[in-house]
Formats: sequence, structure tokens, C-alpha cells
Amino acid sequence: MKTSFLIFLLFLLFVGYGLQAQTIDEKEVKTQIEQEGFGIKGGMVGSNLTPSVSTPYRFSYQAGLVWQFKLGIESKNFGLAEVLFSKEGTGPTSSGVVLYNILIPILYKRNMNHWLAFEAGPQLSININDAFDTNWSPSKKLWYNAAIGGSAYLTNRNYINFRFSKGLGPVYTNPNYSSIAFALSFINVF
Repeated sequence: MKTSFLIFLLFLLFVGYGLQAQTIDEKEVKTQIEQEGFGIKGGMVGSNLTPSVSTPYRFSYQAGLVWQFKLGIESKNFGLAEVLFSKEGTGPTSSGVVLYNILIPILYKRNMNHWLAFEAGPQLSININDAFDTNWSPSKKLWYNAAIGGSAYLTNRNYINFRFSKGLGPVYTNPNYSSIAFALSFINVF
């Protein structure tokens, strides 16, 4: 299942890259600080539930759609909206807690120069399914996170993104745990 998902994700990235190569008009090539449009995102996520001192991070994947749009006249300020599927949780892959979430971050993005950008804002997490090997039961299906991150542009339409997010409230009330995650992703804007 995991292998087939990664193959599908790579296929989407290559298709996006191929479409981009076919549609670029030499007279209208945008620099990354002028970039806006829709795209795809995929990568790995490391997550845990806090406060957790002995449970290891769970490493898994996330994938979804991205929309980057200008804010105002100055081309360095952008809004960034995403809809992502993310498999998060805590503990090793054979046990622990697994949360299947839809993430909806709405972020402010500031391009610092032609190859670095900063982003921050709220993120909505919607739990669509879960699996446990403990007696925990989720008390919430919806919670908010604070997200902060950065991007490094590879080309004018492709960049690598690192993001850290922390739950602003508990996912579980017995025990009282909130989510924490970091993600490393590749983004292709069409």
C-alpha cells in the first residue's frame, strides 16, 4: 500500500513537471517571487502527541493540492491555501496511535529573496479515521494548529518546503494530548 502510494505520488509529480515544460512561454517565464497558481504537494511527515516523553515519532506521508495567490500589489506577499491528506500519530509503525487527517492550512507566505520564503498561519485538522493499540479514544474530530515554515526554491515552479505545526488544543482529553508534526515536502506549481 505504501509503495503503491509513493509510486502514484511520483507519477503525479512527473506529470506536473511534464505539463509545466510544455506550457512555459519563453516571454512569460515568472520568477519565484512572482509565482502564483495551483499545484501539487507531497512528502514525509514526522508526528507525535505531546506531552510524550517515551513514545517515538511516527514517520509517514502527506499529499495534496496547493493554491498560491498574491496578496496586494507587492509581489513578495502571498496567501497559501492547501488541502492535504496526512497520516500522523505516535509510536512505531506496527503499533501506537494512527490519525488519518485532512489538513487545511491557510498561511501567509513572504518571499525573502529569489530562493527563500517564510510562511506562518493557522491550520485546521480534520480526523477522518484513526487506529489505536491502546485504550485511548479521540475526543475531537476537529482541531486547530499553528503552523510555521520555510521554502527553498529549486526552479521558478518547484520548491522544497519544511513546516512545523503544533496543536492549539487537545486531540485527546484522557490522557490530555495535543498534536505536533513537522513535514518535509516537494511542491510543483503549474
